[in-house]
Amino acid sequence: MTGRGACWAPGFIDVHTHDDINVIRMPAYLPKLSQGVTTVIVGNCGISAATATLRDGVPDPMNLLGEQEHFVYPTVDAYAQAVEAAKPSLNVGTLIGHTALRNNHMDDLFRPATDTEIAGMRVQLRDALRQGALGLSSGLAYASAFQSTTEEVMALAEELAAEGGIYTTHLRSEFEPILEALDEAFRIGRHGNVPVVVSHHKCAGAKKLGPHPRDAGLLR
Repeated sequence: MTGRGACWAPGFIDVHTHDDINVIRMPAYLPKLSQGVTTVIVGNCGISAATATLRDGVPDPMNLLGEQEHFVYPTVDAYAQAVEAAKPSLNVGTLIGHTALRNNHMDDLFRPATDTEIAGMRVQLRDALRQGALGLSSGLAYASAFQSTTEEVMALAEELAAEGGIYTTHLRSEFEPILEALDEAFRIGRHGNVPVVVSHHKCAGAKKLGPHPRDAGLLR
């Protein structure tokens, strides 16, 4: 094998995927491997297979990951064991989804969580981080998390720093309230004293066409 006339690079890390279940069901995963991806980060946008326990169907957007029978990993350890047994061609790291935690501790996703429910989510997130989860993700734009308060997510973010976790977010809005959504994300990160990753950042809608100077400045 010769590299003459070619570029050599380390394997790419795909930091925003919904491959949680696919890496177990299709371990060869040639669509990613053939493009040079050697590591995937799963559990984005508030949805994760790890820690999710479903009772009555799969709430949107967790149905992006699979059917109810695919959610059989109540802990990060259980998910890691399944990945290890499948021996995927890629390395896998997982975030813990805020919506997955809400699903586990709430009987209605279309309202704010109570203090008791938040406390339960914190305990489960803390355990997940200690078992190797990389951090917390949220998908606040989705109906199943939209009614959560900023303070609810801030409380969960308090668990991250002690275990070196990060906070990644599918912002609450990508339309006209984009600046408020960014402010919320950064407020959560500052409160938890953790790095913030803004997933697929964009300004949608006709009124947001073109670059926004303050929007760009916030991300410097």
